[in-house]
Amino acid sequence: MLRVAVIVVASLLVCGSAAGQPVSLGYDAGATGAPVTAPDPTASGWIADIGTDPGLTAFDVSPDVGFGVNAWGVSDDTAGAGQFITYSLPMSTDEHTFANAEGWRFRVVYRMVDALGTVAPGSVCQHFQYGQLDDGDRRWLIFMGVDAAGDLMLRTFGGNGADFVITTGGTALDDYHEIIMQSTSPGTDDVTVIADGVVLQTNYTGEVTAFASDGPAWGTGSSAGRGVGNWAQLEFETDACVAPQVTCGADCDTGDATVEITAIDDLSSYTLTADDGVNPPVVLTGAALAAGGSVIETFVGLPDGVYDVVVSSDCAGTTVLSNCRFVIADVDPNDADIVLCREGVSDIDSCAAIVAALIDQGQEPIVIGSIDELPCAALLGEGSVVWTAYGTWPDHACVSAAEADTLITLLENGVSLYLEGGDLWGFCGATALRDYDGVAGLVTDGNVMIDGDDTFLAMIGLSHGALDVTGLDAVYNQDQTASDWTDQLLPTGTAPYADDAVGTDAGVIWDNDVTGGGPAYATAVFTESLAPYGRVLAQSWEFGGYGGDQAAIMGLYRDALVASSTGGVEFRRGDVNGDQGFDISDAVFALASLFVPLSPAPECADASDVNDDGGFDVSDPVFALSALFVPMFSPPPSPGPANCGVDPTPDALDCVASCP
Repeated sequence: MLRVAVIVVASLLVCGSAAGQPVSLGYDAGATGAPVTAPDPTASGWIADIGTDPGLTAFDVSPDVGFGVNAWGVSDDTAGAGQFITYSLPMSTDEHTFANAEGWRFRVVYRMVDALGTVAPGSVCQHFQYGQLDDGDRRWLIFMGVDAAGDLMLRTFGGNGADFVITTGGTALDDYHEIIMQSTSPGTDDVTVIADGVVLQTNYTGEVTAFASDGPAWGTGSSAGRGVGNWAQLEFETDACVAPQVTCGADCDTGDATVEITAIDDLSSYTLTADDGVNPPVVLTGAALAAGGSVIETFVGLPDGVYDVVVSSDCAGTTVLSNCRFVIADVDPNDADIVLCREGVSDIDSCAAIVAALIDQGQEPIVIGSIDELPCAALLGEGSVVWTAYGTWPDHACVSAAEADTLITLLENGVSLYLEGGDLWGFCGATALRDYDGVAGLVTDGNVMIDGDDTFLAMIGLSHGALDVTGLDAVYNQDQTASDWTDQLLPTGTAPYADDAVGTDAGVIWDNDVTGGGPAYATAVFTESLAPYGRVLAQSWEFGGYGGDQAAIMGLYRDALVASSTGGVEFRRGDVNGDQGFDISDAVFALASLFVPLSPAPECADASDVNDDGGFDVSDPVFALSALFVPMFSPPPSPGPANCGVDPTPDALDCVASCP
């Protein structure tokens, strides 16, 4: 079925080889005076769904004074939930099939007019989306709103969604903006988001939900957000011209990078721009590239930075865009702290709190907003930690499949993981990471943890393995006042759930102290995995909300997460004084170090852990004396006092090699 907008000149895009049927849809309110008034979108075939609340209004804006255009305005000034204005254009099965196979593009020209009600600023109140019902009810959705500074904020909603502020100086209400969602790899869920010509996000995968629209839709947004927006133009089209596939790679040591461009359809030319936002952009141009052909462009000696790459290609007279990202960074692969910030804009900035606490510990964290920005991912190993912050509903994100795969690979390489989010276990869909996070339930179990409630107001610190936060009880400052959902966790190995792939060495670290009126439940689980896996701290509340000494718990967190001497540092267990032997002098040295003021500490903490219980205390010299003088008593565990070797069991103890 062909749909043609009244104002936009629409035509079918011919592609005889593709299954399904192409489509071009749109709405154009027109320039000032032509037409005299903006047409009602329903005249162009858009189906209106307008709630009954009198605070919902839709109207023509002719002209939008000072902007040279007409517009169609939608306003939500309602107090209750479930009230909205939506215009949609359902698509046939053939049209969805074509869009899925050949790609699609949804472009709007929009102006935020006002943010209304006590919830503003900071709430999202308008949206547009594309729902692809032949792809498992998937939708790609962008919310628009005003942030606390008065600037225009865009929110890509779903599993790997994020917030973007696209104006500065409180200018959200000042101008029209062009916002584009464009599928960049037909046959996949990857979508690129562009605002005013700037790429905001690549590989946006949307979400699977029962609320997906049937085709393109737009109008007022979240039931909690109130505001007025003017829509001047909308274009939705599927295109037989497919953008080339683009793959980025970089070498952290040399600063060199490569971009491989593979043409899907014939390209008459392309322009490649690599921009880190600090140094002058690097621009390369290329000649024609036949379908199926590829070319590699090389950058040499780039400065450190996060580089967004945009490839603009001419495909049969149509400009198509492809994107990728690479990172050049000075990273110690065995002592890196990477902070993946995926939370939205809300009351608690947990990412900033994590970064500040790491800096307080003498670290130099690298902050990234996407797993694609992870620097030197293939080189990272034992001694490094990836800190993630996914936020709390509704300003949250969920772990994407791509993120899960990357994080699992890092864990397998010995990198440790801090996993933070209010909804990662009881609300977000399960990914492969569910089998490695130390929380009960495998990916095949789906969402098995309790989705939580609003009762987590204070916490009790507990101890497991190398992580002891007893005595650090504190209040919790909620991220979403009066509506803070905190998943209720169980450690892996808890019946009846199956064990994680990395074993069952997981225990509760924090409990709800029940002052909020709810039941006692765990909110953090620490896993001491067996080598070669790194460790995992899974936490369903935001670090920035901890009401105690954040620097203090960060020190404990990092010490426990950083892998121990299992990476190859050799020592003799029991050689406490470092004289290459094991005798009574080692027990005497240990006792003095523990109880005599100003006595030196052992240089190798692992060697001083004579009984291999993961700590250094009075039990170690007692064990040493027993091993030396009590018949049939066991010698110090592996690697023992006679031979040099590495620690076969993970702990938080460090060691400078005690073997010559």
